[in-house]
Amino acid sequence: KRHLSDNKKKHWHIDYLLLNKNSKIEKVYTKESGEKLECEIAKKIIENEESIADFGCSDCKCHSHLIYFKNSKLANLKVSSVLDSFD
Repeated sequence: KRHLSDNKKKHWHIDYLLLNKNSKIEKVYTKESGEKLECEIAKKIIENEESIADFGCSDCKCHSHLIYFKNSKLANLKVSSVLDSFD
């Protein structure tokens, strides 16, 4: 919810990225779990994809949490596949 809000204190990398008029959130994926899976999920999504080093992961030791896809279809397939692997 926080990342989707316009009324928030700017703190995380994504907050500043979304200030750019060319940036927008098109889709949100969620995965309910009793465990913290963000880093594991990011590591699997980033495999064989382009990323921006040190972006979105200042509170962990990951390489990146910002992954670039050439199109939304590829992004949807990869993210859905990775999330499904955590079932």
